[in-house]
Amino acid sequence: MYVVSGDRDAIQLVNDDVTLLYPSVRGVSELTRYDRDKVYERYGIEPHQYPDIAALVGETSDNLIGIDKVGEKTAVKWVTQYGLLEGVLEHADEIKGVVGNNLREQQDRAVRNRRLNRLVTDVELPVGPADVALRPLDETAVRELFAKLQFRTLLDRVFKVAGSGEPSEQPAEGGVTDGAATPPSVKTLIDEELGYWLERRNASEAANGYGVAVEVIDGRLSTIGIATHDDAVQVPGGSGAKDYEQLSAWFASDAPKHFHDAKTAIKVLATAGFVVNGIAGDARITGWLAQPGKQGQPLADLVYQELGEELPTADPNQLVPETDPVNVGVHAWFVLRVTTALRARIDESSLKVLDDIELPLVSVLASMETIGVGIDRPVLTGLSKELGSVPPTWRSTRSPRSGTR
Repeated sequence: MYVVSGDRDAIQLVNDDVTLLYPSVRGVSELTRYDRDKVYERYGIEPHQYPDIAALVGETSDNLIGIDKVGEKTAVKWVTQYGLLEGVLEHADEIKGVVGNNLREQQDRAVRNRRLNRLVTDVELPVGPADVALRPLDETAVRELFAKLQFRTLLDRVFKVAGSGEPSEQPAEGGVTDGAATPPSVKTLIDEELGYWLERRNASEAANGYGVAVEVIDGRLSTIGIATHDDAVQVPGGSGAKDYEQLSAWFASDAPKHFHDAKTAIKVLATAGFVVNGIAGDARITGWLAQPGKQGQPLADLVYQELGEELPTADPNQLVPETDPVNVGVHAWFVLRVTTALRARIDESSLKVLDDIELPLVSVLASMETIGVGIDRPVLTGLSKELGSVPPTWRSTRSPRSGTR
């Protein structure tokens, strides 16, 4: 039998029938096999004696304080000479020097530690070996659990180890998918080509809407992504030129637009002179309404939870990222699919909150944060002087019942 554990207390389980697989500093990719011979080679004791050594020395990982100035070699010497911890304590008067005095004064620490590090091996279990035999993978249950724990990168590995091949496109946590798992190729359009692309889709996308994403480089709008469910384009960011008149008119129109974090996108677009109307969805807000305990989730998390897919994201800690981020047009395509999936599964009351309160407030908040809030300085100055002149003892004159002074 093999026991895999990074807790050294598990050494006491080793015997002729049990081998401990202990992770090295490199993690589970390199396991040290502890059988009886290996334990004796490493510690100079039998496996069942290890808890007594640990009781005397202490376990910093478990916040168990040992006997002062007693290290592993001293503890092994005592246990080898006197037997288990009980034998060491019985002969405590024979141990000379500072460590002997510490042992006599602090023996309650060792007794406590031994009581706490003793593994219970006689618990009655309601299952037997046959009940824990490996069974076929329940893909739906695994997806739901991994989604809750946000184990995105482990999903493919689990399916491959289980022999299930590539994970299916079944979404997790009740999400829906439109079946379009392959991102569209993204075209770069400006001027008449962009205007024609938008005009050609305005009628068909009036109900489905568009996904919109913005790319910012060095604090400035770099590229704009616009997508439908089956197509995506990118537009170099900018304003004030003739090439952007049609794009500007489209942003100002009532064409339904879906964002992830629309408020930030509106503020970025405003720096380039674009006025945004027709906000029909915000994946960040809708995700919060669907799961109130998960506020402000990144798009990658929502893509995984709602579509059962991975959104390639570059590691910001890598100078040259191993994974290239998705094109801004594909980003917009994911935004549209996620908002569509989220709207399909939240209840009617949450939809009403989204459409009647949350989305209309986005533009208002963006304007407040961009323009600021006007204040009347004389009024506030007068109020400050008035409050500053109130005697500090006024609270003592307040009636506890009426609340009047």
